[in-house]
Amino acid sequence: SEYTDKCNNHIDALRDKLQQKEYAMVIQYYRMGEFRAAVTSARNAVKMYPDIDAREELDWITVDAQYQFARNSIQSKRLERMEEVLQNIEDYLYNHSKGSDHFERVIELKNKATEIINEIKRIS
Repeated sequence: SEYTDKCNNHIDALRDKLQQKEYAMVIQYYRMGEFRAAVTSARNAVKMYPDIDAREELDWITVDAQYQFARNSIQSKRLERMEEVLQNIEDYLYNHSKGSDHFERVIELKNKATEIINEIKRIS
């Protein structure tokens, strides 16, 4: 009918607003240092909106926030959480090419996380 296109445009506009709100929430958690919440929110945003424009940025925040969370964890939890960092990095590398905005930083974090894991295993 004549209203179908107009309705679809409204739905698309509302969906874009929801994506922007999800992204803004992730950024806010990340900037506040609430790294666990940032990781969870970023993952949820990507699940709900797999076509979100900020997908690469959200995947980067997932990696970096998990790294920060793991680095600041108590010793008994650090190994497990650093291993989660490596899993997030593998997910990032699977989904994004070498030319991605944060690719080099992800590789740096991979090296740092690997060093920390090896150090924890050496001490244990």
